[in-house]
Amino acid sequence: MRYNERLLHEALQGNKDSFKELKFNAGSGDAEAQYYFAQYYAKDSEEDFRYWIKKAIVDNHYFAKLEGQAIHEKEQEQESMKFSEAVKTCLNKYTTFTGRASRSEYWWFAFFYFLVFMLLAIITVVFVRDETSYFIVTALSVCTTLALILPGIAVGVRRLHDVGKSGWWMLVSFIPYIGSFILLYFMCKESAADNEFGKRPDK
Repeated sequence: MRYNERLLHEALQGNKDSFKELKFNAGSGDAEAQYYFAQYYAKDSEEDFRYWIKKAIVDNHYFAKLEGQAIHEKEQEQESMKFSEAVKTCLNKYTTFTGRASRSEYWWFAFFYFLVFMLLAIITVVFVRDETSYFIVTALSVCTTLALILPGIAVGVRRLHDVGKSGWWMLVSFIPYIGSFILLYFMCKESAADNEFGKRPDK
């Protein structure tokens, strides 16, 4: 329920403070407040209703603003980080455990992580023929794992921040059987509104 709508609901129930606040908001040019203030007079005073509904719709273009806001929110929901952008962002924030990471950023980097180790597996099958090649491929795998483990943990922590959780929730994965599923649930959630970890990511 919108703030001014709640004030109207309370005002209609006889809450004088809510009525005063709604009236103040309407008088200060708040188109939404003007619209709900018109509803207050809808049954009792046709003249006042027409005045405030005109202020909201004609003077302040209330419904046009509402439609524009809905379109903007829809565009924000549809916009997501691309694969290359996500990988670049995560590598640039190699050891950044503060801030937030969107769902698309986290999962594109997880996909990149998967591709890298699939490639290493293919290299192992194709090129390992003796002890020397085995040592080289093993060393390459270890170096790759060490190189990617920090940005992987960092983006996981930022993803938890994005849904309003502390990064320490990463440790839940160590709980046998259910821990990984709990963490997976958090990683799949949509971005929360602005919180103590920062503003909601644009992508």
